[in-house]
Amino acid sequence: MTPEDDQTAPVEYVFGEALGHVRNATAALLSAEDQSSDSLLLGIAGLDLQGQFGDIWPVWIDDDRTAAESLTEAERLLGGVIDQVPLGLWAALTSLRQQVSDGDR
Repeated sequence: MTPEDDQTAPVEYVFGEALGHVRNATAALLSAEDQSSDSLLLGIAGLDLQGQFGDIWPVWIDDDRTAAESLTEAERLLGGVIDQVPLGLWAALTSLRQQVSDGDR
């Protein structure tokens, strides 16, 4: 689906792109070299966050961002359509981004 398909497509595309960044962050957390319990728990939180996107198809994002950078980008994207973002999803994303950023992952 491209953003030109219909009126709802841009919001759906933004959600898909944000989900792609969340997936990259989750993969980075779960594949971290240290594999501390913190990175594993944050990776599991990333999996839970992905589930909150429901039936949205992720956009494949090929980049070398850190988990923190990917979550920051997802937050920036969803901030552009904040009136369409469920509060629980926004809260979970913000919380995970803050936790990951605090640990500089």
